[in-house]
Amino acid sequence: MIDCFFINAFRDNYKAQAILTEMRSLYKKKYHYRMGKLFSVLYENEPTSDGFDRVNFQIECWKLKCKHMEIRPFSVLVSATMSAGKSTLINALIGKTVNRTMNDACTAKLHFIFDKAFA
Repeated sequence: MIDCFFINAFRDNYKAQAILTEMRSLYKKKYHYRMGKLFSVLYENEPTSDGFDRVNFQIECWKLKCKHMEIRPFSVLVSATMSAGKSTLINALIGKTVNRTMNDACTAKLHFIFDKAFA
């Protein structure tokens, strides 16, 4: 259920409510209350109650992703003369090769780098 919400309606309460309604039609009534509680934990920031021990890690990842989505992106401009080490600096900051390094004009590109909330 959490995966279905995450993939289809991560930040859309209305769509998630429609998914919840559809899922309730597929399962017996004895599961409806717990489905509603899980929905409340994910979308209405209700505290996690007992009985969600098996999905606590997924709930924590969900909340971490929500906090991460609130972080505002920022831009960085790196400018210098040819062979000054711009590509090397960018690669070192990112931790992997984003720009190739050579003794030629080659760093005339825009790169958009996004981090993720959890591994």
